[in-house]
Amino acid sequence: MKSSLKEKFNLKNVLTITVIIIVGLIFLILSLTIENHYIKTICDDISSAFLITGVVSILYEIFLRNQFISIIENNSKSIISKITLSKNIDEMGVSNIIDNINDYNFKPLIEESKHLSIVLNDGRTWFSMHIDSFKIRFSDPSKSTHIYLLHPSSEKVLNIMSRKTGTNSKNLQLKIKESVKILNQIIKDETKLKISGHYLFNTFSLFLGDKYACISPYFTSRKRRLLPLIEIMKTSEKGLYDKLQEDIEELKEDSELIFDN
Repeated sequence: MKSSLKEKFNLKNVLTITVIIIVGLIFLILSLTIENHYIKTICDDISSAFLITGVVSILYEIFLRNQFISIIENNSKSIISKITLSKNIDEMGVSNIIDNINDYNFKPLIEESKHLSIVLNDGRTWFSMHIDSFKIRFSDPSKSTHIYLLHPSSEKVLNIMSRKTGTNSKNLQLKIKESVKILNQIIKDETKLKISGHYLFNTFSLFLGDKYACISPYFTSRKRRLLPLIEIMKTSEKGLYDKLQEDIEELKEDSELIFDN
């Protein structure tokens, strides 16, 4: 694109400048051969105008044209890149990205989703923070909830997690059991709640509702950081939401029910 654009500009402008200079030279020659003072003055003025225009155009070509074309090309690349990125984001269904999961409003997702699937490590802190929304959810018998936590008996995974979080596997087991207890204390007879434990390693937290999902990826190192959150809408085409939904279905194969109401 860069070479073709420059060639197009150069060829067009070289031809134009050449014509301008030739016309200027023609009037200059005429002014030298014509004896009539009035006509001679007119030819001199026209010649000067064309020659000055030609010289200025040459200087513009030499010093400014490349810079002007570079600006156009750089801006074009930036715009095309942003359009491509926007298109990819739309196709994936990404609707929002925030740098701190604690700033996200989970209330609509928890209270309004007819079917809600959640994947967390132990979940104790998160459930405690959103206990009021779960009370509202659990009072509606039309809503079903399936929660996936690390299995309390998954010693290998718990050992890795305890090393990463700076605790021990017994404390993690206790947190998982406390999450189950917290939820068990607020359910009603008509509540549809399943809690499963799985034996794999979570790479992110997942909150999947009917119309959209949220994922919060974990950092790899042991240093504690604020976790980002990505909101993903369910699109008409097969996007990231559908892949997350498929992932949940496959996770069931590596899970065991530890609570069923």
